[in-house]
Amino acid sequence: MDGERSRNTPSLHHSNPSVMFAMSQETRKAALASELKQIAGVRVKMDEPLARYTSMKIGGPADYFIETENDTALARLLQVLHRHGERFCLLGNGSNVLIGDRGVRGAVIRLAGEFKKAQWHETGVTVQVNVGAAFQVTQLVRDAARRGYADLEFAEGIPGTVGGALYMNAGAYGSEFEKVVDHVDAMNFRGDPLHLSRAQMTLSYRDSHLPAGTVVTHVRMKLRKEESAQVSSTVREAKGQPAFRLSQLRVDVSQSVGRFCRSINRSRRFEGQAHRPSADFGAPR
Repeated sequence: MDGERSRNTPSLHHSNPSVMFAMSQETRKAALASELKQIAGVRVKMDEPLARYTSMKIGGPADYFIETENDTALARLLQVLHRHGERFCLLGNGSNVLIGDRGVRGAVIRLAGEFKKAQWHETGVTVQVNVGAAFQVTQLVRDAARRGYADLEFAEGIPGTVGGALYMNAGAYGSEFEKVVDHVDAMNFRGDPLHLSRAQMTLSYRDSHLPAGTVVTHVRMKLRKEESAQVSSTVREAKGQPAFRLSQLRVDVSQSVGRFCRSINRSRRFEGQAHRPSADFGAPR
């Protein structure tokens, strides 16, 4: 009798470990996404194709594609990602970025809203502009020229955002961002605020030497007041240079922004991480 019952009783089988792991990963992703979507000023898209956001129109999906509108939202976002042990990188408008078809694991953050604004203040013969990290470099140059503010003419034609340009100390025509930067506001990978004066920074050729995981949020620059016609003339001269004309080729680099994808943990290389040409902009590492 017992033998008969034993033969007729269904046996228990262990589930496939790989299936269980995949289920666990999906559950974790859903839980994190749900928490992220509760943050005011944050928009989250799951498995979002990054080809939509790069000038080369290539790139597979990001696990989490997140746009954030202001400092408060960004700080909370970074805190949540840190608590969950989730890696992240930043994406501007995606110029000079090559992203594999397998996409990027972890979170891809894009600054929006308040980070796309600039405030101008005249103080005697000098001018201070406090500009968000997502503000387009070329737009900033042309806004300054219209107002009669000099010293940014060198950046005409540089594709990218102010944050990316600052991170790599971008430059052209014998000048670079270190010559106009006065102060930088940023956050570390835990969401803690950082405030750096120019004297506290060590800028060198195409490098700001900011700590790994730093997210630049705002940059304050000092410019000179000058005749608007003279500044605009210098900008037009820059447009005529071969380097500028090259930047306008129909790979559409001119409509996109500095590269922004590198894991904040440089020792943990991962499948699908974005790669960049050597001339690309810098970004949080």
